[in-house]
Amino acid sequence: EMIVHLFNGNTYEFMDNQFTFKDTQVTNRENIEYLANRLVVNGIGANQFGPEQTLTRAQFAVMVNRALNFEASKQTAFADIQGGWYEKDIQALYEKGIIKGVSDTKFNPNGHLTREQVAVMMTRILDYIAYPTAHLKTGAAYQDHHQISSYAKDSALILKNLNIMSGVNNTF
Repeated sequence: EMIVHLFNGNTYEFMDNQFTFKDTQVTNRENIEYLANRLVVNGIGANQFGPEQTLTRAQFAVMVNRALNFEASKQTAFADIQGGWYEKDIQALYEKGIIKGVSDTKFNPNGHLTREQVAVMMTRILDYIAYPTAHLKTGAAYQDHHQISSYAKDSALILKNLNIMSGVNNTF
């Protein structure tokens, strides 16, 4: 680990981590280990990643915020995350408009994450960084696009057109 303090007050930390997981497939191992080596994902212990396990809303929020490194500046309004290991990450993403609760006072941190929710959160990140996406809302949709909830249709198509998210045999 190397930490560099610059004259303008910024600090940069460089790490050389070498995580490997025994339970990842060859097709996704490189991407997973890339994120692990940058401390975005942790795995479930003992060189296990748990790729077949269901991801929760809290777990995904923490991974996204580790990558973006946002900080919360307010107390959370979500009663079900107060005091949780994920509270600050969820609140930081909420303040930036990247995630929302299932109501004004509930986030449902242990709820299972859906592909639709991931797609919407990912496009909110694109919106946050002002990445132009309007032209990506057209083109060949997934074959099962009629099964995608209306709130996620544009997001699914945008991520498909950017090759960020893909399905199997052109299905979402």
